Amino acid sequence: MRAAATMIVALKGHGMPQDKVDAVVRDYELSNWFSPHEAAFVADPNPSESESPVQTWRYEAANALLWSLGYVDRLDTPRELCDPAAIAPFILEQSRAQFLAGAKLRSKTEILDQADLTYRYRWALVDARMKGHLAPAGLSDDVAMERHQVFNWLMEHADTPWDEISLDT
Repeated sequence: MRAAATMIVALKGHGMPQDKVDAVVRDYELSNWFSPHEAAFVADPNPSESESPVQTWRYEAANALLWSLGYVDRLDTPRELCDPAAIAPFILEQSRAQFLAGAKLRSKTEILDQADLTYRYRWALVDARMKGHLAPAGLSDDVAMERHQVFNWLMEHADTPWDEISLDT
């Protein structure tokens, strides 16, 4: 349900009307899946103009979570943003039961390989920034960071609150 909660945060940030947000939260039974920060944002009928765009980055985390569940075929190199219109239907056009039934968790090997690759992307980005260089190979630090949080949470921190996942490189 972390994937659904993350998607709703992104959709709310992107302007989904509060009544639709509330309906999905209710239908998917998500209220216990939000971090305190996410819960406050999702419940706020009038979030600040600065907060909403920040939350749209959660599409990238939702995309990685959906990949982990077999809904997304592959994760491209983190250069460009994922297409929200391609991933939102996995949540919005299915019931909770359908979503859970369709989820097929990828193997530990696949997840660990993607986690390792994501860590390497992040390290290359941090190293370039520390040296005052441009991002290598057109990589997006924001996309890589969202994925990094997902894979750290999946690998070892599923009991750690979402907002407290370490993103150290």
